[in-house]
Amino acid sequence: MKRPYKQPFVLVVALAAVGLTAADGEGQRRRGGAGPGSPMVERALRLGDEIGLSQDQRTELESLRLSILAERQTAAAQLMALRSEVQAGIREPEAMRQEMEALREAAETERDSRRDQVQEILTEEQRDQLQELGRRRGNRGRSFQGQGQRRGPWSGRGRARWNQGSM
Repeated sequence: MKRPYKQPFVLVVALAAVGLTAADGEGQRRRGGAGPGSPMVERALRLGDEIGLSQDQRTELESLRLSILAERQTAAAQLMALRSEVQAGIREPEAMRQEMEALREAAETERDSRRDQVQEILTEEQRDQLQELGRRRGNRGRSFQGQGQRRGPWSGRGRARWNQGSM
């Protein structure tokens, strides 16, 4: 017999997983720090010549970047395991919600810790330069699409609408 809550609950788990990763980035954007892929670390490495990173700083930042990737992979595996347990009927909804809340809190703590680690690696002058370079470049992050540029003739609207002449 199928449990009536199974499908909606799987949807809740999927949305919670998306929420965890989105919240990680959104909270940091509001506070001006690093997001899910730690854009602050990546930006510091990418702009290392412009902000005058030493080789030791580059090594520390690269090590931090790799540890962040490992943490994200672990978190993703935990979310997948939770989802699987729910689908298999092993875990009850309330227990899953509690686990998701614990994972969210752990992600927030890790994010704050990463931000502090980057702050310790960079000098105050380098932090200021990195922030200024981010402002000048419009904080585009990983996006290579500048303002005013289009993605192509469909501009994200799909072929069907283009062919119908509804543009």
